[in-house]
Amino acid sequence: MRGTGPDGTWPPESFVGRLTPAERTALLARGRYATYQPGQPLLTDGDRENGFILLIHAGQVKVVMQEEQGNEHLVGIRSTGSLLGEMSYLDGAPRSASVVAVNDVAASSVAWERFDGYLREYPRVGVEIARVLAKRLRQSDASNRDIRSASVPLRVLKLIRSLVGQFDDATVIPLSQAEIAQLAHAAEVTVNKALRDFRKLGVVLTSYRKVVVPCPACLDRLVAAMADGAPVGNSVLGCGGGRRHGSQ
Repeated sequence: MRGTGPDGTWPPESFVGRLTPAERTALLARGRYATYQPGQPLLTDGDRENGFILLIHAGQVKVVMQEEQGNEHLVGIRSTGSLLGEMSYLDGAPRSASVVAVNDVAASSVAWERFDGYLREYPRVGVEIARVLAKRLRQSDASNRDIRSASVPLRVLKLIRSLVGQFDDATVIPLSQAEIAQLAHAAEVTVNKALRDFRKLGVVLTSYRKVVVPCPACLDRLVAAMADGAPVGNSVLGCGGGRRHGSQ
């Protein structure tokens, strides 16, 4: 597991990474550090009792919402430095989603009352919380725009590109094709076909609950070509990781 530990380095674009050293030290000192195994829940959808926010030290988690029919729907991936549980902290409502460990995860939980005191001492952190919420709103707006205007293959391709680098092995996305379909807001059968086409082009490899991107640069070129209207089948061939790039 790629660990930061309580005193390690953090991704500079993450919530924890954007805090000043003094803000970060004070916040982590208020937290309770714990580790979680793959599949173990960190937060539970609908929970009203446990009032705390979470900070991810290492590993990745899935954000999962419960549908009316009882099915689970994957809505996001969060990684090192992420803030979770802030919505319930802000409005006092039950948790709107569950958070489940994808792999070995380390996290700190900070009780709401301790977080209250922290924000009184470090009010600038409120701006960083607002940035977290604004970023997620923009991502939601972009996703809704793509659903209206982009083809499913292009949506899937852009989604895969956005997931590259979010996991411990930067080019491996440890998600099932069904989960990719949920994140892309598309039918699983359509996503399966798109992934088969991308596999034939050599820009992705697939196996059980895993998508591998041998060369992100080839993926970028295919995203650009498809965004310009090129058909999937005769635009860009991937180098397979050999870095021999060329349009076909």
